[in-house]
Amino acid sequence: MYRIYKLVFLILTVVFCCNNSAFAQKRASIGLSYDVGVSTYFFVYDININNDIIGNNFIRSDGIGLVFTYTDNLVGVQIGAKRIPKGWVERFKNGVSHTFKMDCIEVPIMTHMRFSRLRKSGLILNYGLFVSKAFDHKITLDSIMPDPTLDTLYINYENPVFNEFDYGIKAGIGYEIEFGKHNLQLQLMYTQGMRDLFEPDRVKLYRSLSQTITASVIYKFSFYKKMNEKDLRKLAALALQKKQKKDKKQKAKSDRKQKKADKKEAKKIRKQERKEKKEKKEKNQEKTKNSEEK
Repeated sequence: MYRIYKLVFLILTVVFCCNNSAFAQKRASIGLSYDVGVSTYFFVYDININNDIIGNNFIRSDGIGLVFTYTDNLVGVQIGAKRIPKGWVERFKNGVSHTFKMDCIEVPIMTHMRFSRLRKSGLILNYGLFVSKAFDHKITLDSIMPDPTLDTLYINYENPVFNEFDYGIKAGIGYEIEFGKHNLQLQLMYTQGMRDLFEPDRVKLYRSLSQTITASVIYKFSFYKKMNEKDLRKLAALALQKKQKKDKKQKAKSDRKQKKADKKEAKKIRKQERKEKKEKKEKNQEKTKNSEEK
């Protein structure tokens, strides 16, 4: 059942990638990525007895690589190649820990979706497949061995035989910011391996699948960018709407300024009128007084 699930999921992901990437014709960019994350392996042993899971911890999984993106505004494909470590730390009940670390070259092929058509920034969604190959590995063993009365050593750390090739699924969300021909992409990705590192054994080690969580910063440079006529019209309409809004705002500001000036001028006129009226009144009073004196 598990193998059927893997096969169906892989077929669906390939179909999505192929269908969506066919529309990627309008924007192409290339750049560098830097990942900060953690890696571990999911182990299951004694599946016939109790389906127990081996307790293990994460290792640091920081990587660097190249990224190529080709989209049609909303949907496209993102392909990369990066060097990234994978592995785990197995801790035993007597305090002993063994570390298994591999340096891998990983090639993801993902559908790249953007949820903002005309804005320079927007949310993104990436999902798809990856393949990887381990080209080097390092094992760190404690000087004290695990206590066989407390733990069972299912993994042969001294002379391991493992599959160097892996494949699986990747998915994540992020945010993309554009400034001119430059592009900054921030994203959080989850990677799930679907090939066992060690050959499955229903009595001993049955599952050994890689799991990685990374936060990535990607800088890309767009060497090809072209908008279709429909989007250009929309962009022109938005620019016109923005200009009209700006002109309306400036006109309202000018009207408020003119209204304030008119109010000030009217106040000045009223003050002058009151002054003239007062002077006229004083002259009349003085004239009346002079007449009475005569």
